[in-house]
Amino acid sequence: MKHLALLLCLLFPGIATAQALPALYDVVGVAADDVLNIRAAPSASASIIGALAQTAKSVEVVALSADGKWAQVNTHEASGWAALRFLRAQGGPDWFALRSDLTCFGTEPFWSFYLDPAQNSVHLNTPDEEGPEQDIVSHWLGSRWQPVAAMQFGSEDSGGVAVLRGQSCSDGMSDRAFGLSLDLFLQPSANGPAASLHGCCSLAP
Repeated sequence: MKHLALLLCLLFPGIATAQALPALYDVVGVAADDVLNIRAAPSASASIIGALAQTAKSVEVVALSADGKWAQVNTHEASGWAALRFLRAQGGPDWFALRSDLTCFGTEPFWSFYLDPAQNSVHLNTPDEEGPEQDIVSHWLGSRWQPVAAMQFGSEDSGGVAVLRGQSCSDGMSDRAFGLSLDLFLQPSANGPAASLHGCCSLAP
């Protein structure tokens, strides 16, 4: 495997340093009296559907255009494209290191799932119950070559496994775009039987 990774780096020198997405970026290089336009398509001639302030921080980029010049971002209930030259990656660990806050959610029924790496815990909330804090018992970290990560979590009377994948995800309710999908596999508990849930996740604070 190490030999394969070295060969890939030699053949494609940019692959080792490419930014793993989704990731957080800051707006840079925009004049104080201007904004960074968000366009309907990755083109300077596409219609403007939103804007980012010249001081905007922690903008979540979920994908890049085919030519690598445009970044897909969300604005209100839609997604659009901003010129990548005006965005700078914040750096830090990639999402699959499980060291970044994550907010996930799904429907049928509506539920939310929060990863708090600082506390090594997760929260699962449903319309019927605001779940207790659950400790992360173990985790499996991903990589640039395999953008999948998982964690096992549990509390006194509940628990489960969460599997995160770096792939396009839709919430089914809006035109927002997400770069992370989540599958939750919940153990049976006093509050209900075993269940599986599917949703999307965001890094944006």
